[in-house]
Amino acid sequence: MSSASSRAISEHTRRSQVTQAQRTAEAKAAFVASLTSVGSSLSTDLQARATDIHENAKALTKQEKDLEMETKKAAKQNDEIQKFLDKSHRELAAFDKMPHQMDDLDAELAMIEETLRLAEEDARSDSENEHHASGGKR
Repeated sequence: MSSASSRAISEHTRRSQVTQAQRTAEAKAAFVASLTSVGSSLSTDLQARATDIHENAKALTKQEKDLEMETKKAAKQNDEIQKFLDKSHRELAAFDKMPHQMDDLDAELAMIEETLRLAEEDARSDSENEHHASGGKR
């Protein structure tokens, strides 16, 4: 083989190796750029999700506090309603006793009426006896 041809082969091999090295470097750069792009996209997506999670956590905490306050208000209203119901029940129980009390009052009034009737009869009887005893003169 001649030295010219071996130089040509050597030059071709060297160019081939340079070209191969350039292609490898370019492929590596493209791969890294692709990974960086995907990573950046995933990172942006994950950051957005993390932000949403934190905002939702804040909203849930606020809702939890609001719910706790409303629950306390409802419990207070429940206590007030229960007191009202208890008072109403006691007052209705007093009305339940009223017919018995009315019967007792009627009996007492009947007894008073009878006492007055008897007293009036005695008074008339005494008056008539005096009238007869005096000979009909007054």
